[in-house]
Parts: sequence; structure tokens; C-alpha cells
Amino acid sequence: MSAPITYLPPRHADLSEREALPTAPAKSSSWRRWPARLAAGGEWLIGFACLLVGLAIVAAIPVLQILSFGYLLEVSGRIAREGRLRAGFIGVPKAARVGLLIAHSWLMLLPIRLVSDAWYEAQLIDPLGPAARNLRGVQLVLLVLTMGHLISAWYCGGRARHFYWPLLSPIYLWRTWRGRLRMADWLPPLRMGRDLRLGEAYRRSRDRLWDFCVSLRLPYYFRLGGLGLLGAACWLAVPVLLLAGAAALPPGAAALAGLAGGLCLAFVAVRLPFIETNFATEGDWDRMLDRRLTGQQFARAPLAFWIALLLTLGLAIPLHLIQAAPPLLPDLRWLLNLLFVILLLPARFAAGWAVARAKRRETPRFVVSRWGARLAAVPVAMFYALIVYLSQFINFYGSWRLLEQPAFMLPAPFWLI
Repeated sequence: MSAPITYLPPRHADLSEREALPTAPAKSSSWRRWPARLAAGGEWLIGFACLLVGLAIVAAIPVLQILSFGYLLEVSGRIAREGRLRAGFIGVPKAARVGLLIAHSWLMLLPIRLVSDAWYEAQLIDPLGPAARNLRGVQLVLLVLTMGHLISAWYCGGRARHFYWPLLSPIYLWRTWRGRLRMADWLPPLRMGRDLRLGEAYRRSRDRLWDFCVSLRLPYYFRLGGLGLLGAACWLAVPVLLLAGAAALPPGAAALAGLAGGLCLAFVAVRLPFIETNFATEGDWDRMLDRRLTGQQFARAPLAFWIALLLTLGLAIPLHLIQAAPPLLPDLRWLLNLLFVILLLPARFAAGWAVARAKRRETPRFVVSRWGARLAAVPVAMFYALIVYLSQFINFYGSWRLLEQPAFMLPAPFWLI
């Protein structure tokens, strides 16, 4: 028999075969991505700061305060649902968009403010002089140009490139001449004029504004905050009334009422942050009245629950001491609300994290860790109850301020006044 014929590949493959051969992946130059990463990180930090300021401003407005409380509940609920701490940073990109839009608009108004100040000084020196008349004309021209510039920038989305395109126009013109960019992509007046000519400007601006307002989910936060506030009031009614009534009773009855109120408040303080978290997780009102679920979750993650409890009550103690001061002016009240939001937000993160850890486990932990966490929670809750009880004697408004429990209710120092 003849030997089988073996077909060997050619010594030199042609160009098509060479291109078909697998090649090693090119190493990505990560250093080129650092500018984009730094820009994204800076924008995220700006958005987070704007979010805190926005929550503080909303917390200073009556009735709308419920929105800020609903947001804090949603933070803990979303962390408990998804099991990630980063899930609690809700609305940071939207806050960055709004904050940067306001900042860029403020910078665009700087030239007209400078010209207005110069015109006002010239008006004081010589009202009928040529300097005052010329500056008045410059002021009107700048006003028309600035408003047109702002409207076109807002219409196109309010990005930085939409505000500062006159400064970047040489680069954009070069790229347009090379065919890499269309002029309508970087020139907001041209894009807005095209939509006005087509009759689509009003529809697009209306739809974008409506979509943005719907994405804020304000009715959902208001409902969540209102139900959470009602549930917290139900849990805190008995201990707060006992503590407040102790100040008006005879010495013997006051001691008994204060002791009973302190014990009741300690019992509620250990459970209420996690009850609110379970309510925000499922949105079911029955969770606001279910304390057994919290006890079962505590058994599955005792250390996490104790850390969350320590953080929640520990950060709330300075807020009760701050409430002893008289209220600030209404225009400056949001500054104190900013401190409240900054201190209460980590507590909501911790409560959501503890509930998320309990949901990942199906069996309780060891008996030593469970009872150790329970015993360690007793002095924390009792110390918090003692601080709340004593705060009414140094408070500007007395026992009425016991109705304001920032650890479990609205993040506002003077929301009852």
C-alpha cells in the first residue's frame, strides 16, 4: 500500500492568511483614561455635594421636609434590596447636572454683573454723563446676548461645552473643517434655530423637562416619607409622652415616668431604624408594625446590627444637643439642616448594610455572638435614652422638643416651630 498523502501548509502564507491568524491583544493604555476618570470622579463629588445641599434646603421647607425623609428611607431600603453600599447614592448624576447647570449659569452672568456695578457707580457720579449712557447701552446689549446664550445652552442640555463653546470654537472649527464634527453638534444657537424652524423646539424642551421631573420620583418619596413618619410617630408616642410628662409630675411620679419612658425609648431605639429599613425595602405598611422580623434579622447578623445601632444613636446624640440652642433665622436654617443630613446619612447607610447582611444569611449566628451583641446594645440604647431625657431640661423650648427625634424622623432641627 502506498503511504497516505500529507498536505503540508505553504512555507510563506499570503497576506489574507496572515491577517486571519490570531494576534495578541494590544495592551490598553490605561494612562490615557485617567483624565476621563478624574473628570467623572470630580463630577460625582460635585453631584454628591449638591445632593446634600439640596436635601438640607428641602428639609427646611415645611411639608416638603417629608421628601428629604423619604429619600433617607429609600437610601437604606435600596442598600438592603441590592446588597451594595453604592446603591445608596441615589440621584447623584441628576444632582450634578442641576448643580453644574446653576454654577455655569452663574458664571455666565458675571460680565453683566460687573457692567451693572460700573453703571451704578457712574450713575451716582454723573447721571447724565456719557459714561453712564454708554454703560447703560453695554448693559442692555450684554443682557440680550447673555439671555440668548443661556437659553440655547439650557436647551441643548446644559453641559459645560454648551456654555463655553465661544472659547472652544477654534478647536471645534478645525474639527468641523476636517469633517470630524458637524457644526450643529457644537453650536447651540444653530441647533436651537434649526428646531425652531422645524417647529420641534417647544415639544422637545417640554418632553425633556417632563422626563426629568418624572425621573425624580417626588410622589414616591413623599409617600414613603409620609408613611415612615407616621409609623415612627406610632412607635415613639408612648416613650416620648412618658419622658415629657415626667417633667410636670411630682418627684416620685416623675422618677417612675422617666424610668418607664427611658426603658420604652431604649426598647424602641434598638429596633426602629431596622423596622424603617424593612418598610423602605418592601414598601409594605405591615413592616412598620412587625418587630419579629427585626429580631430574626438581628440573630443572623448581630455584629452588623450592633455597629449600625451604635452609628445611628451615636450620630444622633450631637443633634439632640444642638437642638438645645434657640432656632436660627429662617434664611440660615438650612445650614443647620445640612449638618443634620450629613450626620444622618451614614446612619441610613449602616442600617441598610446590616439588613442586607442579614438577608444573605439563612441561619442564626452562634449563641455567643448573638447574646454578646444584645448585651452590648443595652448600654448604647440606655445612654441614648438618658441623653434624650436630659436634653429637655437644657432645651430652649423644653419638653416640646422631645417630639423631634432626628434619628428616626425628619432630618430637621426645628420642624415643629
